[in-house]
Amino acid sequence: SKKEAKVKDSKKKETNKKPIVETKQKIDNSIEIQVNKSPGRTLFGKIVAWLIIAGTLLVPLATLIYIMCI
Repeated sequence: SKKEAKVKDSKKKETNKKPIVETKQKIDNSIEIQVNKSPGRTLFGKIVAWLIIAGTLLVPLATLIYIMCI
């Protein structure tokens, strides 16, 4: 009985998951893209955010060092 409850709980979790990005086709054949989860909460979104932060800090610093060495 406990195993059955665990199986039912795991099935409920799987069925309740929505995809992060949904695409829908409208009547006029245009495509609508809907993001269901905040990009800041996904792993990919966090990686992109850290890359942007690192780029804005490290690229100017690296160019200043390069200019000073010339």
